[in-house]
Amino acid sequence: MPVVDFARTGPKERVFRVSLRNFWLLCGIAAPFIVALIGMGRFGLMAFPPESGDPFRFLTGYLPILLSVVCLAGLTTVYARNVRRRIGVSPKYFLYLEGKGQPVHIRWEDVLFSGPRPDQRKLFPSALVCDGKTFIRFEKFFFPDFEEICETIQTTKKNLSHKELVI
Repeated sequence: MPVVDFARTGPKERVFRVSLRNFWLLCGIAAPFIVALIGMGRFGLMAFPPESGDPFRFLTGYLPILLSVVCLAGLTTVYARNVRRRIGVSPKYFLYLEGKGQPVHIRWEDVLFSGPRPDQRKLFPSALVCDGKTFIRFEKFFFPDFEEICETIQTTKKNLSHKELVI
């Protein structure tokens, strides 16, 4: 499968790539819990052999293993959805590439921007860019240049509104 990306075509364009550093930190925190759940499940399966027919076998054996599989599936899904995300800004467009398909181009005139709310600024800030049809949410967790992206969008929108309209 060919990887679609957008390249810089001018000196005023900038491409912001996703960083998975925080994701790997999250995986490092989750790994001991997943290993512990698998160990508890193994112990539960050994403590209640199938011959006993005890229903606690499912609760102490299979449930922790199932929870660890759900955690692994969740981490895998988060990785798959974020591994190839890109945000680009150019003089004419806001660009977004999710990793599959073609990049989304939104003209600056059509961009509606909602920055991080004051109550989420410290914890996990996220911002929303849309044109009325396409909604793009990006987070500081995955984009280390989050503040710069938000500032660039706000500055561009403000500069765009200062132009004189010619009718």
